[in-house]
Amino acid sequence: MTFQILDCTLRDGGYYTNWNFSEALVKRYLDGIEKSGITLVELGYKSPTKSGFYGLYKYCPESQLQHLKTYKTINFAFMIDVKEFLDAHNTLDEALLKSCVPLAKQSVFSWCRIATHPSTIDQANELTTLLKKRGYTVCLNIMGSSLLSMTQLVTLLNTIHQDQLEVLYLADSYGHFMPNSLTTFITEIKPHIHTNLGFHAHDNQGLAYANALSAIDAGATYIDATVLGMGRGAGNLRTEQILLGAYFNFNATQYTAFPILESVEQDFKPLKDTHHWGEDFSYTLSGIENIHPTYCQSLKSAHQYSIPQVSEILKSIPKQNRHKFNNDSLLRAINTVIHKKKDHDNQKKITKHHTPKHHDTVLILANGPNLKTHLAGVQAYINDHQPLVIQCNAAKYPLDAKHHITAVLNEVRLSECKAGSQIIVTGLEKTPKNTKSNVQHYPYQLKANTFNISNSDITIPSFLVGGYAFGLALLATPKTVVLAGFDGFDTQTHEHIEMNQLFELILASKWANKIEYYSLLPTKYDIPVQPVYAHLS
Repeated sequence: MTFQILDCTLRDGGYYTNWNFSEALVKRYLDGIEKSGITLVELGYKSPTKSGFYGLYKYCPESQLQHLKTYKTINFAFMIDVKEFLDAHNTLDEALLKSCVPLAKQSVFSWCRIATHPSTIDQANELTTLLKKRGYTVCLNIMGSSLLSMTQLVTLLNTIHQDQLEVLYLADSYGHFMPNSLTTFITEIKPHIHTNLGFHAHDNQGLAYANALSAIDAGATYIDATVLGMGRGAGNLRTEQILLGAYFNFNATQYTAFPILESVEQDFKPLKDTHHWGEDFSYTLSGIENIHPTYCQSLKSAHQYSIPQVSEILKSIPKQNRHKFNNDSLLRAINTVIHKKKDHDNQKKITKHHTPKHHDTVLILANGPNLKTHLAGVQAYINDHQPLVIQCNAAKYPLDAKHHITAVLNEVRLSECKAGSQIIVTGLEKTPKNTKSNVQHYPYQLKANTFNISNSDITIPSFLVGGYAFGLALLATPKTVVLAGFDGFDTQTHEHIEMNQLFELILASKWANKIEYYSLLPTKYDIPVQPVYAHLS
């Protein structure tokens, strides 16, 4: 069976680099691709967006890409996202399209791929007609195809202008398909496809290669891949892998993997070390549950939930919100699961309510590595200032304090706390019967973009113990709140962004605007720092 490989490394990999790639990298990459036998390369987007800074391959302006004409055997493609070309009334903006996409005879590109969700298929059909008239070979990529039932997909296929398409792609956006189910899926829809079938695999479950082979066996004639799998989320089928598979498994001797290996070693391995795309717990879970990976990233953060809770939360998210992350849906699902009334024999109700006491200074401790480095300094600060110390979850680096409580939001973290005289304050209403007797209760609730404290509960915008601990701190009516061990993460990670948003809400609230606050130790968060050693006697 013959099939073509479309390499879309710069387009899909651009999500990690903001579509910035050096000239040297692009030259090595394209030189290798040309020698590998691949004849179809998608370079990036033609996007109308003007907010924020993005690199060359977000826009693919013709004036900057004339050197591509030296690659005589490669046909270049660009992608457009349907939703970027719709006006406020969800109508296709033809003038905007023409301002971004020249006639094909004036372009270095000969192919265009249209990315669409089923909800914008009518507008995608209009785009197909326009782009065909402008001289392009047109492909249509159906995003989130695994969310569609067989009936829904067949109905959709019958509305698509397939006679104008060179390739109709199924994109496994969440990496949900399994090889056997994909074979069955393609076999059943094949009678309704009247053009070439393409498949875009995601590697959430580590099955991108297996799924690609299954798609080829079932009749797909175009397969997407990226060098070293570089791509959004878990990444994609690896170009070097499918090149080897094509040669050895399908006798496609026009392909060879060796020419791209220089670029793999010199360019893409360092990028992967920096950006860390690829299979992990969150992406595997999103593939299994057939849901946008940001939901799973949120639930993985800080090991806050048990596996049964994660499963129950994901299943509580409505189907219509699964293809795109919706924070309100996630919070509602978490509230439903976390506050669900349980009558298990091994559960007991927490009877003691936490009563806040006034302290001029409150020190909130997280478990970042900087706390270990400066443990003696922080202990000296506690000895000098006698603050109320609020520890977020079980302490990795124990400190002695006269006034000391541990804040916990979930059973997983509660189980890690050791027995002792230190008070544990939790938002849980019930705990396992073998839980320590020093546990007190202070209720909380989740509400998007909200931070509030009251005599009855603490409202936080996300299920982060740092927000709950800050609420407990403010209940002590302090003059100063200081932090230690809040090191932060890589500034582009979900965890870092979520914590920064939490701090913004807290510090903009009426409860915090009269207090002094800062971190005693280095932090990547957007909060002021005053060195711990400057506060020691």
